[in-house]
Amino acid sequence: MDLPFLYQTRVLLRLGRAGATRPALRPRRTHQIRKTKFFQLQAQRRAAAAAGHPEPELSEPVVTSTITPEEQRAFARLHELALRQQAGLPPLDSGRLNVNPESILALFAGPPQRHFTPYHAATGVDSWAKKGYQQLETVATRQSSSPPAEDAVARFCSDQMCDYYRGFNEALHSTSLSRDVAAFGILQKQVFPLLELITPPSPSAKRDPASSSSSHILEPMAQTKKSARAKKSKASRSPVNEAILSLTAATANPTASPLDIVSRLYPAATLLALRLLTKHQPLSPIASSLLSIIRDLGPTSYVLAANTHFYNTFLFLRWNVSSSLSEICMLLGEMERGAVEFDKGTAAFLADWWRKQPQEKWWPHIEEWRRLIARRMESNGVSSSDEDSMRDHPYSILMGQRAEDGGLGQWARKVWL
Repeated sequence: MDLPFLYQTRVLLRLGRAGATRPALRPRRTHQIRKTKFFQLQAQRRAAAAAGHPEPELSEPVVTSTITPEEQRAFARLHELALRQQAGLPPLDSGRLNVNPESILALFAGPPQRHFTPYHAATGVDSWAKKGYQQLETVATRQSSSPPAEDAVARFCSDQMCDYYRGFNEALHSTSLSRDVAAFGILQKQVFPLLELITPPSPSAKRDPASSSSSHILEPMAQTKKSARAKKSKASRSPVNEAILSLTAATANPTASPLDIVSRLYPAATLLALRLLTKHQPLSPIASSLLSIIRDLGPTSYVLAANTHFYNTFLFLRWNVSSSLSEICMLLGEMERGAVEFDKGTAAFLADWWRKQPQEKWWPHIEEWRRLIARRMESNGVSSSDEDSMRDHPYSILMGQRAEDGGLGQWARKVWL
């Protein structure tokens, strides 16, 4: 693993003047040894002992280094990877960016109601999310059957997730096409069409009596458009949909309903795509707009795919790309309005941001500078519109509240780490 930041900012090569290489202009070498702080303290201790005074205590040794805490953690990570490789163990991957297909699929195992009806009757939920819940309930009622064969469903979803993983990896290492575009093509052709299997039937439009006289004229055109749509739908049906329909087509004893499979496969596949794009193409506009694309596909798509794990990864992506607190607050508010549960991953994301070394070190200094500027302006007789807000010390209030928050700052509970 390359660490370019260690070599671009640590060493500054200074070119000397052309005439500085001449012997006459070279500075004379001195053989005097400069006294260091350590030797000065030793001399003071000996002088105090000779005079009968108590010896001053030596300060603790201070290790000075140009390596930042982030770089130290990077080295520790490299050391850990090397040790695990020597021991023959697989590398550890953080839960936020874990791209193991089996691990992602396990997040959505179990009854589908566990995932799309957590806060159906909650107040303050957007009508958009409620509509998605209602549509899924309608589909569940329409596709009601006996309890699904868990082994068959799990085996099918596991095999399909492995296929998705191989396809995404090939796309993200493509040399003939833009990698993020190639990955998005897999989503369009194999993942997004899954929604067709659980789309509620739309109510048939009633014919307008006023247009009955011209119905014989419009009927051939309507039949032509209908047949064209049917051919296009049949041609664009993905092999995954065909496999799901063949698995659930048994009328006497169906193995499972399409909802049993799509409710697991669709959120798992979209989460896998987001995490792979976050790891390999974090600056891709497709990765940053994936949440909007899922929302544009309809309420059912949003309720299934925009879950807690998806939002946690998306928060991590957007903060690393733009570092915009306003966007983070907007996404958290969107989770609240969409009845998306918060979990330890959401809290850990905020705690990790708050505990970053620059936040701990420089936040109090910003407050000190604000106070100093306010005093200087007041002593110079200069008034400012922000002077009153400086006196309120909002940063002190926030710093005092950190100890009372249930998981922010250095006082965070250890269960979140």
